[in-house]
Amino acid sequence: MKVGKTFIVVLVIVALAFFFIKGREDNNKQVVGGESPGIVEQKPSGDGKKADAEIGEGEEKNKENDVSVASGELKGEAVYIGQIDINSIEVKEGETYRAYRLSPQIKESFDKLNLEENDRIEFTYYVDDNGQKVITGIQKKP
Repeated sequence: MKVGKTFIVVLVIVALAFFFIKGREDNNKQVVGGESPGIVEQKPSGDGKKADAEIGEGEEKNKENDVSVASGELKGEAVYIGQIDINSIEVKEGETYRAYRLSPQIKESFDKLNLEENDRIEFTYYVDDNGQKVITGIQKKP
């Protein structure tokens, strides 16, 4: 009898833990584009390439100033800090440092941008299924 009660108590604890963890995961998901309370994440179409890079300075924007440009695609401006590895770069948005992944198309031509530390950049990106921000277009800001 004690074994049966112990088994039921353990089963209830495991079930509660599962629902608690699942609920926390749902709270960490974000709406992309702000159109509906559901998750709206789409990979953009097109090759994502931009025209020749331009060198210059301008104002920087942080995440609150990002604007939606195409379905599932966002636009951002930041200060380029450096390349983390072949797949990622680090930027400074306002006072926050962030890492962005480079899409395959951007990786192919990234060296042609000749970006240096503290260059101001404009970029388009989307948030993938894992919550990673993936850059689909980038250029130096004039």
